[in-house]
Amino acid sequence: MGLYGGDEFAGKACDHELKGLNALLNCWIEDLNFPCICIVDFLGFRLIASTILPIGSDTIIYGSNNGGIVVKDEVRVNISF
Repeated sequence: MGLYGGDEFAGKACDHELKGLNALLNCWIEDLNFPCICIVDFLGFRLIASTILPIGSDTIIYGSNNGGIVVKDEVRVNISF
């Protein structure tokens, strides 16, 4: 059954991944970078293709670069008027 418990749930996860990325892009946060993502539907199969980002312990602000062993939540606030 795989990671998602079936193909239908895996396809839904692809849709939610794209919706989340679109929501973040619409926030217009300066210096926030995203991977390129493409969802391909072909003959009843769905594929999500994403670029690999050069993430390291010195570049990540929020999240994990080692599968969740260490989760970073550094706060950087830049407010300008």
